[in-house]
Amino acid sequence: MKKTTYRLALIVIVAALFLTNVSFASETDDRIESSAKQSYVFKTYLKGDDINVQSKDGAVTLTGTVSEESAKSLAQETVSSLPGVVSVDNQLAVKGKIPAMYTDAWLITKVKSTLLFHRNVNAVKTEVFAKDG
Repeated sequence: MKKTTYRLALIVIVAALFLTNVSFASETDDRIESSAKQSYVFKTYLKGDDINVQSKDGAVTLTGTVSEESAKSLAQETVSSLPGVVSVDNQLAVKGKIPAMYTDAWLITKVKSTLLFHRNVNAVKTEVFAKDG
């Protein structure tokens, strides 16, 4: 009878510890997510960006869009410095202006200048068109 009582008590203790640990992990993840969203950096510098923060056991995933590459790095650095964060998977997409070097005019100039040095092509008489890169 004593063995059965001890086994039952042990099972109850292990179950309680397991449930407490699961609850603690969930609380930590909730705290990480809310701390990121309420941080000064997110409220001030990243307020115009669409950033979603999801945490599971301290592994944080950032999804959404930002206006420029520096905002993507800033979001990652901010989240990685929070207590309880084990890793950051930065899946943020940069949606901003196309850099000047990738415009149609840049592409046309690049192709024409390359044709100038090709011996079998008359670059002056060759027309080059570009549309949307």
